[in-house]
Amino acid sequence: MSTLSIVPLTHDIDFILAKMAAAGVANHYGYSVKEDGIYLRYRAENFEVTQAVLNAYPTQYADEVLRGRLKVKVTDMRRAKQSLPATFMGMPVPTDDVTIGRITAAAYLMDANPASPQTRRWKVADDLWLTLNREALVGMGTAIAAHIQQCFEQEEALHAALDGAATVDDLRAVDLEAGWPV
Repeated sequence: MSTLSIVPLTHDIDFILAKMAAAGVANHYGYSVKEDGIYLRYRAENFEVTQAVLNAYPTQYADEVLRGRLKVKVTDMRRAKQSLPATFMGMPVPTDDVTIGRITAAAYLMDANPASPQTRRWKVADDLWLTLNREALVGMGTAIAAHIQQCFEQEEALHAALDGAATVDDLRAVDLEAGWPV
């Protein structure tokens, strides 16, 4: 049997073995893990098929596996980032649905019913109470909406960057951490 070294952590060995099986190499291959890497073993008569599988790996793995995994990761990151507080007047404002609903309802009632109180006294942090008028409530809502929108825009930009990446190396070069709102 001939042996070909594969650099550790850059190839998904199970993906390669499945592609070799699909190419008809049958069970004349295997791999072993050693201190210095993963080694693919195959018979000499399977050299051309094996080389074809390895040569196609950077784009096939990118298309069939890695891009999808990274997109799921980016979507999970967006959900986590958008649940972080937005900032309004230097203060953190929760971005949860309950807070958004309260802000929206209070501002709406001020508009819809002029007889309703035109200010609200809300606790916005530990031992911090503010009197909020309609403009302040709209400002809070706007800060939350802008924060959430920035998260969606960053997710979309990263998905586009991942879609534009042709190979495994191109996908790994996309910085998934940069560009998120803070």
